[in-house]
Formats: sequence, C-alpha cells, structure tokens
Amino acid sequence: MKKKQMDMTQGNPVKILIPFMLPILLGNVFQQFYNIADTVIVGQFVGADALAAVGVCGTPYGMFVALNMGLSSGIGIVVSQLFGAKKEDCIKKTVVNAMILIVLSSILTGGVGFLLAPQLLRLLGTPEAVFADALTYMRIIFVSTLGMAVYNCVAGILRATGDSRTPLYFLICSSILNIVLDVVFVTIIPLGVFGVGFATLLGQLLSALAAFLYARKKYSYFAFEKEEIHADKAILKQLLRAGLPLGLQSSTICLSGVVLQGFINRFGETVIAGNTIAVKFDNILNMPVSSLSMALSTYAGQNIGAKKPERIKSGYRTAWLMVFAYSAVMFLIGHTCGSGFVHLFVTDEPEVMVYGIRGIAIYSSGVLWLGMIYINRSILNGAGDTGFALMIGAVEILGRVGFAWLFITVLKIGAEGIWYTAIANWMLTGHVCLFRYLSGVWKKKRLA
Repeated sequence: MKKKQMDMTQGNPVKILIPFMLPILLGNVFQQFYNIADTVIVGQFVGADALAAVGVCGTPYGMFVALNMGLSSGIGIVVSQLFGAKKEDCIKKTVVNAMILIVLSSILTGGVGFLLAPQLLRLLGTPEAVFADALTYMRIIFVSTLGMAVYNCVAGILRATGDSRTPLYFLICSSILNIVLDVVFVTIIPLGVFGVGFATLLGQLLSALAAFLYARKKYSYFAFEKEEIHADKAILKQLLRAGLPLGLQSSTICLSGVVLQGFINRFGETVIAGNTIAVKFDNILNMPVSSLSMALSTYAGQNIGAKKPERIKSGYRTAWLMVFAYSAVMFLIGHTCGSGFVHLFVTDEPEVMVYGIRGIAIYSSGVLWLGMIYINRSILNGAGDTGFALMIGAVEILGRVGFAWLFITVLKIGAEGIWYTAIANWMLTGHVCLFRYLSGVWKKKRLA
C-alpha cells in the first residue's frame, strides 16, 4: 500500500512531477479515447443530427457537475496538505465527511439537472431537429452524476496522498467497458443516442463502485465502519471552504459556456457538429496541461502542508518548460493534422469538416495561454488560495461572454468568432492568474 504513495516534500521536482503526472495523463488519454469513440460511434452510425444533439448537452451538463468536480478538488487539496503535514490520523475523518458531502451534492445536482433539462435546452435555442435526442441524452447523463462524482472524489483523495496509478487502472477499465457498451447499444442493439447515454451511465456507476471498494481494501483511510459515518461540522466547513469556491468557479464558467453555446446554436446544426469535433480536439489539447495541473496541485498542497513553500518555485519553473515545448508541438499538429482528425467523425459532410478543421487550427494556436492558466491556478489552489477561484471565475465569465459578443455580434466574423473567443479568454485569464501567483499571497492561505 505505502509504495504507491509519494512524498513530494523532498527530492527533485522533475523526478517527482513527471512520474506522478504520467498515470494521470494516461488516464486522461483513455478518458478522451472513450469520449472520442463515443462521438465517432454517434457520428458514423447514428448521424450528424445525433452528433449535434450530443454536442449540445456537454456545456449545460458540465455546469451542474462542475460543482461536484470542484468539491472533489477541494477535498484533494485538504487531504494533500494533511498528508504533507504528516497528520494521517486526521485523513480518515476527512475522507468520511468527504464521501457524505459528495454523495449529497451529486444527488442534488443530478436531480435538478434531470428536471430542468428541457428548459436548459430551450434556453440554449437548441434546434428542433436535434431537441428530442438531446433531451434523451442529457437526462441519462444527469442520472450518471452520482457515479462520476464518487469516482472523482475517491481518485482525488488517492492522488492527494501521492497515488496516481490506482485511479488510472480503474479509468482504463471503465473506458474499455464504455466503448464495448457503446458498440452493443448502438450497433448491435440499435438504441441510438439513448444507447450511448446508457453506456455512459453503466460505465460510471461500475467504475465508482470498483474504485471505492478497492480503496476500502487497500487504504486505511477508506476502511471506516458504519458507526464512524457521521458528519463533523468542523471538517465539513473546512471541505466546503476549500471546494465550494472551486465548484462555484467551475459552475459559473460552465454557465458562461451555456451562453456561448447559445451563440454557437445561432449558426445551425452544421456549425454545431463542426464545433463538437473541434471541442474534442480541444479536450486533447487540455489533457497534458490538465494532468500537469493535477500533479502541481498535489505537489503544492503537500509542500504547503509541510511548510516548504520555497520548493514550489522550482516545480513552477519545471512546469513552464514543459508547457513551452508542448505548445510548440500542438501548434504544428493542429495546423497539419486537423483534416485527419475530423475524418474520424464525419466523411460525407463537407461543411461540417470545414468548420471542424478551422476550429482545430485556431484552438491549437492558444496552448501557451491555456498552460499559463493551468500552471498558475494549480499552484494557487494547491496552496489553499481557493477563494481566488471565485474572482478568476468571474474574469472567465466576463471574458467568454464579452469576447463572444464582440467577435460574433459586433464584428460579425462568423463561426470563427467561437474559437477566437476561447483564445482571447485564455490570454486574459492566464495573465490574471499569473499576477496572483507573482503577488505571493498564496503562501499564507494554508487550509489544514
């Protein structure tokens, strides 16, 4: 059990961050592989309208589940600081209260999202041609919120103690299972969009159950008995202080994404489908920097807990070198391989292909600014400066909505305004995060 954990408060940051982030990256690769396979199956076997229906659901769904993701991140920050401070006796109580909090939150958000799904789709101006399929898919994935939230919470706690490999194993199994279920429920048993959503539901529930049971068997933090399951107000307050700002930040950013989706929907089904493909590529762009961000957050949390803030600066410099190299590579790939990527999803929809290729090229031009956000924000969050998350969330909302209005409504540059909005917003948000890091305020924001 112990050998899977990693003490990040000593040793070379390069030799710590890279081995720790690789399993996270592989997990993200498998997750995106599943997401892409999911979209390929819909596009190739159900049709472009179904692809658009699935694409429409992503942002409003994310708006609700982002709260649970933020809570899980906050929980991980508290646990990482406790682990760095060698307060292992406090971790078990924190885990118990974390599970109580995440289960209640996921049931609430999933239920509200399920009930409000029609109103959300109407608010977005979803085209009638895809409305029925979109409603079906959205309601199914809202039911899956509990499984996703529990898995992410368990995985976040394990990563906080330096174990990034165990979550990978379960994510690989879950992704493979989801793809198999997709094939069964779409090609063998032709259930269309419903089949894709149902496969996601089953996969997430099974993944959450397996991860939790394994953690109970292997880690004493999870081996709590029924009589130990009771809420501790002080711990819940601590977890909410860490996670609620992150959850609200993510939810409000997703809310601005809902507004942006409304701008996208003005262009009709063809642009929606093309943007859905471009967003899949954007998700790939995010994987390495997101994985690095998770590693940095744990690294910062453990070192703040151990009262070693000076070690964080060397890790910060290492992260920047990695992001510089990665941004150059992805710029080249995005401008030379976009057509091949789009062909994975559609082959007989030339207009959809044009929009997808253009979106990919533009997204790949902004990776450096995206990395600026991830690097600085992960340090701030890991150190416990989670209250700043609300401020940066407000900046992202204003930037996303404001730039969309400028490029699409005022300048009327067409569908390309969708992707230029993302780049401009990354630049704005990245610099605000950078200024916060340089201020050094985060050094005094320890949570545990």
